[in-house]
Amino acid sequence: MQYSYDYIPDCDEFVQAGPKVMKAFREWFLSTLDDRTEVFEGYVQSCKGFEGWKADYSVSSLKELGRWLYAQSSREELYDENEKITNLFRKIVVNTSVYFALVFLHNYKRLRWEFNLTKKVILAMGSLLLRILASMFR
Repeated sequence: MQYSYDYIPDCDEFVQAGPKVMKAFREWFLSTLDDRTEVFEGYVQSCKGFEGWKADYSVSSLKELGRWLYAQSSREELYDENEKITNLFRKIVVNTSVYFALVFLHNYKRLRWEFNLTKKVILAMGSLLLRILASMFR
């Protein structure tokens, strides 16, 4: 099964965006969560050994998802000829991260998605964290 959720965040672009653009992004992002989760669940289930995985927002679902992500990290087609991760692997990491956050949101009702639009340094830190995450899979 080919993974079809095409959005990959460009955090450098976030740093340059103003509050109006970020508010529009927030609304779009929040509107995609149900569909994103459904597509992601189908993709994980299409992988051998994970056919029964459910995106049920349980803490136990994260254990299996971690095992799945580890298995994905060894797939050669997720790296280019220079051993850098491909866009497909970036999509997998982004959507794994989104699901991880959703588990927290479902289990800890006081949490919520929030974008801090007042400090550019926070956006820059997000960009740095995504780069660190990506480098872990080289």
